[in-house]
Amino acid sequence: MFPEERYGEGDTYLILDVLPPELATGAFERLREEVEWNTMSHRGGEVPRLVAVEGEIASDGGFPVYRHPADATPPLSAFSTTVERIRAHVSRLLGQPLNHALVQFYRHGGDYISEHSDKTIDVVRGSSIVNLLQILVSPSVPNAP
Repeated sequence: MFPEERYGEGDTYLILDVLPPELATGAFERLREEVEWNTMSHRGGEVPRLVAVEGEIASDGGFPVYRHPADATPPLSAFSTTVERIRAHVSRLLGQPLNHALVQFYRHGGDYISEHSDKTIDVVRGSSIVNLLQILVSPSVPNAP
């Protein structure tokens, strides 16, 4: 399952088409509708994209912590239906539970993420960090919602 070719320090690899067709088809549209999108501020300005933080919320109220580089920590919601299905699929592939997701929506060509480095202080050493990307390309519409 995991490719032989590694990147960076040898601990990074690329898996294409990781989602099965029945999960990938329509996922973008479902995510856009299901996820509770929020704005996020960093250094006094709104970041140019929408974000949602989703994760496992235990019966005792416990939840995973990730210190986002933001002026205020975005609210945590329980996994939405499609994010949960994706999380479960990727967890099975990795053989590792995934308990947290930062979901980002780039609405149009003006949305972006700046060069940055994430803090890993809250990540258990040896665990996988997953970046799942799905791109839907559409005709250019300035400032489309």
